[in-house]
Amino acid sequence: MWDNQQSKTPDLNAMKVRIALLEDEKEEEKTMVAMIERFFQETGHGYEIATFSDSHEFLKLNFELCDLVLLDIILSEKNNGIDVAKEIRKTNKNIAIMFITKTAQFAIDGYNVDALDYILKPLSYYAFALKLKKALHYLENTQNRDIVLRTTDGIVRLKEDDIIYFEVIRHYLYVHSKDKVYKARGTMKEVTNATSRKFARSGNIFLVNLRHVTEIRKQEIVCGNNVIPLTKIYKDSFLKAFGAYTNKVDS
Repeated sequence: MWDNQQSKTPDLNAMKVRIALLEDEKEEEKTMVAMIERFFQETGHGYEIATFSDSHEFLKLNFELCDLVLLDIILSEKNNGIDVAKEIRKTNKNIAIMFITKTAQFAIDGYNVDALDYILKPLSYYAFALKLKKALHYLENTQNRDIVLRTTDGIVRLKEDDIIYFEVIRHYLYVHSKDKVYKARGTMKEVTNATSRKFARSGNIFLVNLRHVTEIRKQEIVCGNNVIPLTKIYKDSFLKAFGAYTNKVDS
């Protein structure tokens, strides 16, 4: 199990997904864990997984430290996965929940607790991987991760959603946030690797938070009171990234 005392996002060079799995059938659990391991090896993302067969022990978890919950709907105990999800939703409205079920009919109830999706048994890797990919995209677009900066004045921790855009000038990184501009050492490659898919390049020296984009013009992007250049070479990729981001958020 992961360490509940650990910060949720200690390493920002790669997104680490924390998964909690509740499955009371051991063979099914082994199958899912193997598929999850294969998926994250293929995608290159980090992950941690905690497995449970007992819902009472499962609900003792600190779900604030968890990103994705996989719940078997039919449990051998008196309660079921839907009941467990309702308990989780009492304290955590945002965590991604996916149900595992043998019958799609039961999965309909899952949407009453804002489930992201459901996974049908018997499990196949291809179908399971598609569901995990959907969860990964959802997390990448909704998580408000921490960014730790070594500025000229010291160390600063910012939330991604508070950053409007990054600008690189002469080996310095200028971080334009809602409140102020921070100056730090860094390269465009480093900051691109450290941020999620909420960010897209609009030019050689600009990396923009898609969350704050209010208007896209022919040669510039508007983010509230900020107007950022949009160069011809990056325009197509920026529009594609913006389309993918807004589609994932809306869905």
